[in-house]
Amino acid sequence: MLFVWNIEYVIGLMACYFFITFNLRGNSKYWWLKMIACFAVWTGIWLIRMIPGFQDWQTIFLYISIYVVAVFSTMFIYGTDVVHALFVVAVMGSFQHFVYKLSVAFLCLIDPPLRETNWLLLTELFVLSGTCAVAYFSFGRKMKSPDFYISNVLTFASAGALAIATIVISFYTQETLFAGLAEHKYILALINLLAVLLCAAGLALLYESMIAHTLLQENYILHMLSRKDKERYETAKRAYEGISIKYHDLKHALSERTLDEEEKLELQKTETDYISLMFSGNNALDLILIEKRRLGEEKGVHVQAVVDGSLINFMKAYQIYSMFGNLLDNAIEACEKLEHPEDKVIHLKIAKERGMVVVELNNKAPGAIEFQDGLPKTTKEHKQNHGFGMKSVRSIATKYNGLMQVAVEDGQFRVKILFPFVESTEQNA
Repeated sequence: MLFVWNIEYVIGLMACYFFITFNLRGNSKYWWLKMIACFAVWTGIWLIRMIPGFQDWQTIFLYISIYVVAVFSTMFIYGTDVVHALFVVAVMGSFQHFVYKLSVAFLCLIDPPLRETNWLLLTELFVLSGTCAVAYFSFGRKMKSPDFYISNVLTFASAGALAIATIVISFYTQETLFAGLAEHKYILALINLLAVLLCAAGLALLYESMIAHTLLQENYILHMLSRKDKERYETAKRAYEGISIKYHDLKHALSERTLDEEEKLELQKTETDYISLMFSGNNALDLILIEKRRLGEEKGVHVQAVVDGSLINFMKAYQIYSMFGNLLDNAIEACEKLEHPEDKVIHLKIAKERGMVVVELNNKAPGAIEFQDGLPKTTKEHKQNHGFGMKSVRSIATKYNGLMQVAVEDGQFRVKILFPFVESTEQNA
């Protein structure tokens, strides 16, 4: 028990660190060995206090050393840069200090001298168990990659404030406070609860920073994808306009003269391409359906479309191209995984029902699908670089006051989007 008492501080740090960084491990080789080695170094640094002649005031250097080593440990174990490592350490230190101060505050309400007994250790372990769960669900689950998004300024400010609060202020004032307020247990409890609240506020700021920057990064990626889709649409539009012009030119030439063999072959090919053009009432929808039907045919997937394209003329052409492109890409990819050819069918419908424009797409689900925030989670290896297709679809739907629902029913993956009906005869460019 004496040994545990001597490393009680490091145990708290280790537990918080483990649950915060658990999802960062990815495919990191020898992750466990690296972590055990780093924890051993932290413990070794902290046990320097046991060397005869060590002065209490020198403990401040051990605190600083452990925080510095923890930053390098994070870089060593997970391959993060120094800013991300500093963020992890700031969160870890805040959680550990939260646990300690909350435990002390609780014991002060009962009897302040209890903090120097095994009751403090037991209370800390109890509070730590709940705090580690909070650490995992608030921060740990969101750290899927060493490149999680954070605010550099807030990270350095929080890390600095943490160092000042836990190393300097807390260390140098704690014993004086307990000596001077030994008979005022409620005041002691309130002072420690103030530290708890400050830690909670710091953690809230760090969490908000991570979420805000993640959303900003996602919005940036969605914006870039939208620009790409717009460029792809313009390219496809020019290509199919070229087919139409070429077909009519060759037909005109045929009416005036006899075509040579090369021209006949070219007419035959162009005629095939022209006939394949859809005439749904929306050019952008026609283009994406042609593209994805061809892609589906190459992969043994059949796309069945019963659509009235004129119902979505209120949307920008490139957004139609983007939205249905993403929906059909996901469906084709899912159908590729199916074993039986008869299951590789995608059904797309656009119709007016009860004063609403209804877009429905369904295909057989290739297996169990996990959902997050109402959308299917990507199954690709590098998750931070994928999963934006459905987010883009939802973003476009929301832009036009649409409601989107994604579900798996009776083995079928279904996407349903409802738009308010807008009377529109002209197509948006």
